[in-house]
Amino acid sequence: MGRSYKYKNFFIWCKTCILKKQQYENKIKLSALLFIASITVSCDNFLEEKNQSNITAENYFVTADGYRSLVNAAYSTLRTVWGDEPWLYCLGTDIFTRGESELIGGSYGGRDTQSRQLNEYAELDAENPCVKDHYADLYYSIQACNTALARANAVNGISETEIVQSNAEVRFLRAYYYFLLVEQFGDVPLVEDEITSAITHFDRIPEADIYKYII
Repeated sequence: MGRSYKYKNFFIWCKTCILKKQQYENKIKLSALLFIASITVSCDNFLEEKNQSNITAENYFVTADGYRSLVNAAYSTLRTVWGDEPWLYCLGTDIFTRGESELIGGSYGGRDTQSRQLNEYAELDAENPCVKDHYADLYYSIQACNTALARANAVNGISETEIVQSNAEVRFLRAYYYFLLVEQFGDVPLVEDEITSAITHFDRIPEADIYKYII
């Protein structure tokens, strides 16, 4: 009787385990099906962008506030150019030397290597972060100026006097950035227009022509 009772309990336990296993497997299958279904439904509109604010560059920058924001953005690029420790103008002169940026016993973010290249012109190339970042920052800033100038003619609700003055200010900023470029790099690409699509190549212009453009 006792042994029969134990066998009965054992069979009940086995049956319970099998049922739990089947339930667990069913849950996994159901979860997988729901996941696949959600992916299938969401993929249809996954790449469709929705402008929740309904504000685009085309309808905002033609307003007075939009145009003024472009002019302000052009001025803010001065922080982009000068705010990231432009060692390019300091190292190699009597203003700043490598000893100030090199930690004893190691390197801090590779600065000892970067500064040695600029301070001593040892193994200096275009991949030096101080050179590469500054070059990119200047063209980023020039593009901000080009955008403001390109949108000026379509602005509504602003006086002609303000547009003329703002254009003159932005042109000065652009000329200043080209001056920094040509002084450091010589022949450089001349980009005068707003860029709205990808461009993978720019021809370099002789530095004499860049100076003429600045003037």
